[in-house]
Amino acid sequence: MYDHVAYVSGPLRVIGGEYGPFTPYQLQRHIRIAEHWAIVAWRAGWAVICPHLNTLFFDGCGVSSDQIIKGDVAMIERLWPRRDALIMCQGWEQSEGSMVEHDAGQGRGVYVVCVESFRCNDELVTGYLRALIDGEDEAKEYADRVLTGTVV
Repeated sequence: MYDHVAYVSGPLRVIGGEYGPFTPYQLQRHIRIAEHWAIVAWRAGWAVICPHLNTLFFDGCGVSSDQIIKGDVAMIERLWPRRDALIMCQGWEQSEGSMVEHDAGQGRGVYVVCVESFRCNDELVTGYLRALIDGEDEAKEYADRVLTGTVV
């Protein structure tokens, strides 16, 4: 049923630290942002991996952040180049883990979709994800139209 898989990446933990500098409020906000983009991707026709939700209640269970990020990279390494996608949530540059995931996705050759490039707009991201399903040329054309303002 689903030919395309999207992996949602965004701030959550910092490598070497459990939750890094994030307050409980910020942590919850990051989880909700990732959840939001996961829902957008599901609605656009993608099967979605959202590690924020996958490890939501792992606090104090004996699984380290380093183990989790290594597992996240293992999942990204199983994505198909030029078919699957890595969705980068707003603020991903603030997280060492997200930067590792970003590099893994680029190295793997999957599509890297930064939601900030689409003004964090649900409809624009949905349009782009649907265009990716239709093919790389359609996605490039759609992105060009977004950047030139012909899709608003």
